[in-house]
Amino acid sequence: MNSFFSIIPKNILKNKKRNFIIGVSIILAVSLVMALSIIKDLTIKELNNEVINFSGGVYDIQGASNNYKDISKFKNDPLFEKVTLVNDVGVYKMPNSKTELQISGYDDNLEELLNFNLIEGRYHKNDSEIAIQDWVLEQFPISYKIGDKIKLEYSSTYMSKNGMNIFKDEREFILVGKVSFTRDELIAKNKGVACITNEFARKILGEINVQTLAYATNSNRYSLDDLFIAIGMIDEYRNINVRNNMGKYFLGGTIRLVTVTFQILFIVIAIVAGIVIYNIFNIMVTERIKEFGIYRALGASSNKIKIIVVLEGIMVGIVFIPIGILIGTFFANIIVIGLRNSSNNLLNLFNAPLNGIIQSFLIGILAIIIGCYFPAKKASKISPIEAIVSNNNLELKGHMLKEGLNPKKSIRRKLNFEGNMAYLNLVRNKRRFITTVISFNIIIVLLFTVNYLIGTINPINDFKKSFNSDFILNSYSTNGKDGITEKTIKDIENMGNLYIDKKSKVKSSGMEIPPDTITSKGYKFLESVVKGDSNSRENLQKGIYNFPINVYGCDEKELKVLEEYTIFKTEDIKEIKDKPYAIVLQNGYTNIQADNFVKFKTDKFNEDGDFLGSDTVQFKVVGIIDGSKVDVSLDRVAPFISNEAMSTYLNEQKYSEVRVNLSNKGSYETVKGKLTNQLRNSKEIVLKDYKEELEKEKVKNRNKTAILYGFLVVISIITVINIVNVMKMSVVLRKKDISMLRSIGLDNKKVKKMIIYEGLFYGVISSISGCIIGTFTTIIIHFISKDIINTTLIWKFPLFTIILVFFSCIVICLLAALMSLKNIYNGTIVESIKSIE
Repeated sequence: MNSFFSIIPKNILKNKKRNFIIGVSIILAVSLVMALSIIKDLTIKELNNEVINFSGGVYDIQGASNNYKDISKFKNDPLFEKVTLVNDVGVYKMPNSKTELQISGYDDNLEELLNFNLIEGRYHKNDSEIAIQDWVLEQFPISYKIGDKIKLEYSSTYMSKNGMNIFKDEREFILVGKVSFTRDELIAKNKGVACITNEFARKILGEINVQTLAYATNSNRYSLDDLFIAIGMIDEYRNINVRNNMGKYFLGGTIRLVTVTFQILFIVIAIVAGIVIYNIFNIMVTERIKEFGIYRALGASSNKIKIIVVLEGIMVGIVFIPIGILIGTFFANIIVIGLRNSSNNLLNLFNAPLNGIIQSFLIGILAIIIGCYFPAKKASKISPIEAIVSNNNLELKGHMLKEGLNPKKSIRRKLNFEGNMAYLNLVRNKRRFITTVISFNIIIVLLFTVNYLIGTINPINDFKKSFNSDFILNSYSTNGKDGITEKTIKDIENMGNLYIDKKSKVKSSGMEIPPDTITSKGYKFLESVVKGDSNSRENLQKGIYNFPINVYGCDEKELKVLEEYTIFKTEDIKEIKDKPYAIVLQNGYTNIQADNFVKFKTDKFNEDGDFLGSDTVQFKVVGIIDGSKVDVSLDRVAPFISNEAMSTYLNEQKYSEVRVNLSNKGSYETVKGKLTNQLRNSKEIVLKDYKEELEKEKVKNRNKTAILYGFLVVISIITVINIVNVMKMSVVLRKKDISMLRSIGLDNKKVKKMIIYEGLFYGVISSISGCIIGTFTTIIIHFISKDIINTTLIWKFPLFTIILVFFSCIVICLLAALMSLKNIYNGTIVESIKSIE
């Protein structure tokens, strides 16, 4: 037995050219699977990083309470897997600056749940030790180093029996570390963080209870929705406000969608790769029928034949699969580096996730085993005499010859002899024909999907419409101190070569609506909102419906735009400028009508940003906005008032957004430089310029498009190789039959026509079926996604894609047919008929 199986390595070495062709197919298939695994891991990782950077951590929920004793019970509750507490101590205000430093007590495991990174030194461990965010340290008038002492005076507000009080303290801390912390959802960019131990924070505060935050991950005993219900049922937690990780809430669906998309794509590519490897090994086996017949004649059993073929395939795979993994890893990393415009060293070009290597290897080996076993199984069942005298075609059985050359179908009657012979060959090899068409259809459907999504969803156009300015200044006031002042705006206007296009205000508030205007959807939403607030729960039970909302202040230009989308309006736009009038947009949570009255809650702050109390102001609703026309993100109900009313009635003097346009486009860089210089000390104001933001969008869009089309190109290459192999196999397996036809008078030109007809059949059938399935796929995607992605999504008949598919399929299949012709004319007719491998 050992001597018999020793022919395996000899066969591999003897047929180097054939094994090299097989190896190329294996490399292409495995490298594609490997590249997809790398791109998937990097894409999911980047999306997770977006979530972390947006929300400041990997936690699932955030709890907030002024009762430290109750919220600290989160740490031992089996509902949560991990918990870290953040105990606010006070805010230090930088002298002669708008920069603030929030000093808080943190648990030791802060890095496990929050987006902290240690830059220098270490984290706090003992009393009086402090770690400060790096950019804040740069704002101090003195340059502090690790080990220096820093004296800070800080304050905070807290609620007691006597009402709102202010806690003030001054201490000397030892700087032990510099940290970075990112949380993009916090719009105020002028507020940094400083970390001390939670034990020291409690010593400083004593019996005073200021806000404590708990960040927790779900233990998975319940779903996240059920977890909120479970928390609400625990008495100690009833006064704890709990909310989702907003980054996961906003981007979690995107991550799930991308994950599912990659899983589907992975399955598709695995199928295509499997078909390619199967077909190439099928060629290998069928070309060796006579060889196997000789083995059988020498006494080899059918099982030994199968073992030989499978072991040869595995040995070839062991050589070429690692090469495919390395090539796939290299090119995937090249794509990533190129798209990111980043530099990398040679070693990083071969970084690959372990799961991707394992998946690629398993798919390669499994496809090889399947690709070898089934053809070998067929070959092993043929008797030695049949195998030796066979025409090398395992598919041509007697029961498959029912289709004759005297066709009854009208379509076939119109075909000539060569066309009918080509048709008969496809009928006799239905399985191979169907698998090849399926692999082609997969590529066609992917092409239809990609073209539809890229052609319909145009993020660049969406960006241009939403930005619609040369520069945008953003700032958000949470304490009456931040925001863009009239003085800043006037200073900008005095720069020259520009003008203020639009000024807007945004204020977080609560809006109480009339009891008869709540909908069932709105009531359910309020029930979920008030779980952690006993006062809000009581108000809800009394029929007082108060929505947490943003009030949008608009200038006259923006109000005129809104007027176009307003229905049921009762006042002219000019009449609402200085009056407590509001135009309301509602998204099914309320049923407010024109002439209803709503109440806004407004907080008051002094010039230092200290809280002075709250007021309630009544506004008259003078119009309702068509919700399908105006995008206000996820707002359930959104009131729009004039900037003047925002100042007079809601005590909001500063602007949250100012749009600046150039009066002379040639001065773009000059104005940008002046604006940057003007705002260099205003950390609370973010400057965005059109060109820079547009380039970012183009890069993101280019990256996504390149990845989509890149995979299509690679899959298409593999599919083309599969088509070429199928056509070659069709010729090789019928070489003796074709030679016999040549011997009875079928000249080379007619043989060529017959093979070309076969290629046409593959191309026409694949393109027709692929275009039908692809078109219906775009319709399904349109109806599923139009309400999620874009309310103005329009489906168009994909005529261009259909033309492209028809032309490409037919050209590819014709070229594949022509490439296979060279195998027909090797040797004389007599040699071809008498040939034995």
